[in-house]
Amino acid sequence: MLLIGGYSEHVLSSVLGFSDDFWIRKQAIPVARFSATATIRNNSQVIVACGMDAAGDTTIRLFVYDILQNHWRKFRPSLPFAVQRAFITCINDRLFVFGASVCSGLPLLLRLNMNEALRWTELPPMPQSREGAAYGVYGDKVFIVGGFLAWNLSDTVDCFDTRTNSWNFRCSRMPIQCAHASAVVHGKYLYVFGGRTLSNAINCVQRYDMVNDVWTIMSAMPTARWNTAAAMYRGRIYVLGGETDTDTVSSVEIYTPETDRWTMGPKLPYHVHGASAVSW
Repeated sequence: MLLIGGYSEHVLSSVLGFSDDFWIRKQAIPVARFSATATIRNNSQVIVACGMDAAGDTTIRLFVYDILQNHWRKFRPSLPFAVQRAFITCINDRLFVFGASVCSGLPLLLRLNMNEALRWTELPPMPQSREGAAYGVYGDKVFIVGGFLAWNLSDTVDCFDTRTNSWNFRCSRMPIQCAHASAVVHGKYLYVFGGRTLSNAINCVQRYDMVNDVWTIMSAMPTARWNTAAAMYRGRIYVLGGETDTDTVSSVEIYTPETDRWTMGPKLPYHVHGASAVSW
């Protein structure tokens, strides 16, 4: 598991690895960034895209991290334009970037086939861009959950089929509206952790059955937080850092899906929000 970048009094280039209940510093990402998005490719590489740098600019540059070599390098090609509110995933060796254009604010969906000419292609985007949505991948499908739509909280769930390049807008709505939640897929379930409403952070855990289109409320997080990072590690889900209503935290709370129970994990070495987490 890796925790990449984020914000802690300033934009971070720090990268932390986790093993045997210890946090270990890895080689820093070449360009500090927060609110970036990351994905795993072939269980050997981490690809990081988008996010904002220390100047507050949304970057078009991507970087790839070699897990075995603990080494970063530039990934080419860069995005054709800056994308905000982004999510990246790798499905069948194709990269998909969901988000919105920084220039126009209009929603975007980009695809890059890693086995052909390295050129980004635009696909049919969401009807409206969402800020702070949560994402999950099941098979060839990408689910987009909650977030802000035109400054209003959304409970909608949209699904993009990467095989047919088509959208399904008829998924069941979330029980509790939220934005800036973190999400992790475990089996056929998408777990959505915390987030915030228009007024405060929340600690609810919402589980979505991506096969049967059913939502269930699970045991709440010990701490209400938003802008966390989250990843599955050895059968448990780690929810990392984030913001409460008053502070940025270093807390690590661990959820076991099989028992629906929470335990506390080893704290991060610094307070952070807006980081990215990946596991393999």
